[in-house]
Amino acid sequence: MQRARRLVAVVTVAALGVIGLGACARSAPTVAAYVGDTTYSMDRVDAIYTDADQRFQETEREQFAQRGETPPARVESPISRQNVVDLLVSLELGKQVVAEKNIRVTDEVDAVNAAGVLRLSPTTEYVQLWAEWVDIYIGLREQLPSVELTDDRVTLAYQALVDDGVLKPNVPIAQVRNALGNQISGASAVSAALAQRAEQVGTTVNPRFRPVGAPVYIDLPNVGSRTYALPYVDSAAPVSDVTGPAAQ
Repeated sequence: MQRARRLVAVVTVAALGVIGLGACARSAPTVAAYVGDTTYSMDRVDAIYTDADQRFQETEREQFAQRGETPPARVESPISRQNVVDLLVSLELGKQVVAEKNIRVTDEVDAVNAAGVLRLSPTTEYVQLWAEWVDIYIGLREQLPSVELTDDRVTLAYQALVDDGVLKPNVPIAQVRNALGNQISGASAVSAALAQRAEQVGTTVNPRFRPVGAPVYIDLPNVGSRTYALPYVDSAAPVSDVTGPAAQ
């Protein structure tokens, strides 16, 4: 499922730069990710995903009924378990960077705003976490020092945009830099801080959820704002005997 979504309000967040973490990191088949002392279990990921998906399916069935139409057995959900892991890891790292660097965070996006963008109920945990993450991202983007916008950073962002169907392939990097350089630069500053913090505290991700990407938004001429997943953690540490539902 493409993770690119059109936005209808102020939203989401950014990160750039992929880091690899050593094989000495912790691992367990029942764990989706470790971020320092914080552990995100597969059960937690499943619960957040299932709650959001079930409410989405209910809303879709109601809308079909209002139109007098027969709904399909299932409508494609706007999120996946991968999205849940991306959000949990990014939010935890973002909170730690905010505390470490004394970043000011203001309440700019609430669950109602986020729900409209995500097409999910504002009462779901996923939407509430997502709104919190956007506020943190905005604070980081506006207050972190800038980083050098290298060709590697531009290429990483561009490839993520292509992978999620936001941009067409085979666009020269120089053209991408000219059109989107300022936006990628802001995302790069956030990414550098998240990647550094992930390495400092020790971050290990279950293989089925690698690489972890932060929800990112970008404004495109004649298109508007689009979201995509930009990878920044790709742990090399194994998690053995992984069981349970696959990432959707």
